[in-house]
Amino acid sequence: AASLLVVLATGLIAAANGLSMALGAFIAGLLLAETEYRRAIEAMIDPFKGLLLGVFFVSVGMGLDVMQLVHSPGIILVGALGLIAAKALIIAALALAFRLSRPVALETALLLGPGGEFAFVILGGAVAVGLVPEGLGQAGLVVTTVSMIAIPALARIGRGFGKRLEARRDE
Repeated sequence: AASLLVVLATGLIAAANGLSMALGAFIAGLLLAETEYRRAIEAMIDPFKGLLLGVFFVSVGMGLDVMQLVHSPGIILVGALGLIAAKALIIAALALAFRLSRPVALETALLLGPGGEFAFVILGGAVAVGLVPEGLGQAGLVVTTVSMIAIPALARIGRGFGKRLEARRDE
């Protein structure tokens, strides 16, 4: 109960200062994760994890303008592919720089290439305070959503490429 109170209070303080409640709750979560009570908090929250994730994604989905995908599917798909390609190139280069094998670097790059849940928080907050125009923020949210939908396919592709590269290396 104290953990939830801290998260709610931090969210309300962030909202009172013009930031999003989600950002305040995220910061509180980071702070609580660094305490000695981390394991106890995890054990208490674990039964509610699915429910809380569902609430998060439903709240994000309610604010998503899906009609942008209908009106300009080409731009959204190119944006999603560009996001995945740019992040995958950077991650693959970093993985190789840290001396990971090529198959592992490729699979890691494809798995981490799509946008993540934190993009929803950042873009939502940026639109709320006026740093990003509404239309551009909505397009970014749709691009992130489409890229996240591609994660299972990218995982299969990465696994396949990884196995081929492993077989070549073994030969």
